[in-house]
Amino acid sequence: MSCIMEAMRKLSLFVVAVAAGSAMLISAGCQSAADPIVGNWIADVNFSGTTGTAEATYGADGTFSATTKIKSPMGQGEIQAIQKGKWAYDDSKNLKVTLDTMETKLVGGTPELQKIIEGANTPEQKAAMIEQANKAPATKVTWKGNDEFTTSMNNQALVFKRKK
Repeated sequence: MSCIMEAMRKLSLFVVAVAAGSAMLISAGCQSAADPIVGNWIADVNFSGTTGTAEATYGADGTFSATTKIKSPMGQGEIQAIQKGKWAYDDSKNLKVTLDTMETKLVGGTPELQKIIEGANTPEQKAAMIEQANKAPATKVTWKGNDEFTTSMNNQALVFKRKK
């Protein structure tokens, strides 16, 4: 069970790490509709051999939402992390996401796995995961045109492509 909890913790941090930064959120006035990051994005993810996808939306108003889906570490069902918050650039144009909410759910798993997921959704667990995620350092973004960007987490490159 601790393997599953560790995978859930990594999953919750993953989506944030895609666009994480310092604890200080720059005001929403730093974004504009002309900013290439505004829109819907998708990336393939790999957590120590467990694969999935991350879909993120960056709003022109500074809002952020993401859903990351990975197969359960035990191969039973799919774990989903749904996160909402705000995004902005820091002075170095690194990307920062500050989470307001996060929920983890299991689709198609066993009753035992469902109980573990429910345990991660207590107010205390959610608050702890959000706090930890919001401490993540700034993330450098490297653009390839306006429809693809690369960032990294724990020395792993993440390539996001615009969802059309």
